[in-house]
Amino acid sequence: QETPSIEVREGGDPATKQQPTVAEHTGESVNGPKWETHDGRVRQQIWQHTGLFEPGNRFIVDKLELSTGRVLAVIDEAVWKLHGDTLRDWAASLDLKLDAVVAPGNE
Repeated sequence: QETPSIEVREGGDPATKQQPTVAEHTGESVNGPKWETHDGRVRQQIWQHTGLFEPGNRFIVDKLELSTGRVLAVIDEAVWKLHGDTLRDWAASLDLKLDAVVAPGNE
């Protein structure tokens, strides 16, 4: 089993009293995020999960604590063309209204 590690980046901003960024590698835990960062103001969890948009998969709904029955996706138009049906089917399987903002993409 992998031991969690912590990475502390030096720095911080004395003027704003912002603390250095801390990133914790939490391993492959099924019940927790793979990485978690905190800059003194915002805590961000980074999850690794497969099959996010398979019909019936509630991972995103549960982690974002969606309670409105609606999800907003801002998505590149090329990605939408390739995966739009998958996203629509996923949302419908969970009785979610999917509002997609499709933006032109430039690489």
